[in-house]
Amino acid sequence: MSSDVAELTRTVTAVPDGWRSCKLGEVAVLGGGTTPSRAEETYWLDAAIPWATPSDITSLPIGVSSISETESRVSDRAMAECSLPLNPPGTVLMTSRATIGFAAINAVPMTTNQGFITFKAGECLDPAFLLHWLTASRSDLVAAAGGSTFKELSRGTAKLLPILLPPLDEQRRIAEALRSVDDAVATQSALCSHLRQVADDLADELYAREIADCDGDLVAFGEACETVQVGIVVKPASYYVDDGGVPALRSTNIKRNAIDYSALVQLSQVGHEINRKSALRAGDVVTIRTGEPGKTAVIADDAPSPLNCIDIIFSRPKPVLRPYFAAYFINSNTARLQIAAMQGGLAQQHFNVGEMKKLRMPLPSLARQDRIIEVLDAAWQSVRIEEAQLATLQSTKAALMSALLSGHVRVPA
Repeated sequence: MSSDVAELTRTVTAVPDGWRSCKLGEVAVLGGGTTPSRAEETYWLDAAIPWATPSDITSLPIGVSSISETESRVSDRAMAECSLPLNPPGTVLMTSRATIGFAAINAVPMTTNQGFITFKAGECLDPAFLLHWLTASRSDLVAAAGGSTFKELSRGTAKLLPILLPPLDEQRRIAEALRSVDDAVATQSALCSHLRQVADDLADELYAREIADCDGDLVAFGEACETVQVGIVVKPASYYVDDGGVPALRSTNIKRNAIDYSALVQLSQVGHEINRKSALRAGDVVTIRTGEPGKTAVIADDAPSPLNCIDIIFSRPKPVLRPYFAAYFINSNTARLQIAAMQGGLAQQHFNVGEMKKLRMPLPSLARQDRIIEVLDAAWQSVRIEEAQLATLQSTKAALMSALLSGHVRVPA
């Protein structure tokens, strides 16, 4: 038994009345999958059997935990010659490599690649209860995984994981209570997605109108800015400190038309001084370079100050260009199409300063820019209100899962 699993076992001490503590392998049959050879075309052509990969699970909408469709399918021949198990409906599929602990229940028979542990619940275990237990235990699952650079949770280790198990009827009541919260989360998430789409469509319409009004007389973004440059690129981690430093913005902090200041790294005072040229100020437009190139926001007046940045593009518009007009444009479909064309189909998408400067955009009067900003601000404010409600629901779910799955709160019959 690994030290991590042993530590988890020691933490399971308080067993609620009527519950029992057992090992996961005692109440479920664990399995896995594999990847048939891509060179064998008959394994993949005209195939009908869903074949799940981790991305099929991790891309499920928020609050959705049932999977019936997969991006790829395999043939009966692949199933037979590669000894692929066909998991019946009600099997719990959990990612076990790199991205660990994301789970869903299959609604139709399907098989998986090797990036999964599958769980067929025994007579005393409800699959939906197990699904919620795995979700709540994600950090423990990661801790129990082996490997330094490539983490993987083995079936042997997963079998030894301790689980507190209520009677079957109580498991089902717990699962139903959590399902109702999941339904609310899924509904709220869908509303947020709809409102984001409405805001996107509105931006596309407004900027298309501006482009039409200027008869295609567009300006290069770089010409409308005092500077377009990149933040710290060379060994930024060498400047990191735990506290008492200068906060620094990274790509993970940049959302579309918003910035998350809650998880900023800190640079030493010396590191900040050495890299003072990448210090940000209110009104700067910040853009992601790698991964999700083009995603853009504006440094607000109430942002932390001083503030530095790491491996992102920051632009300082001239007085003729409002920062928020620029950011809304860069996030619009019109600009995203330009950015995608510059990527040239590269697997590792990367957006550099030279490409940023070449973006073509309309530059109406400041009064017209202000009117467009006002309209889009209102649209995105609706998005933020509903996203805050979604975050509240997710927080409520996490607290409820902890209380119900530990037995601290009981669901009455």
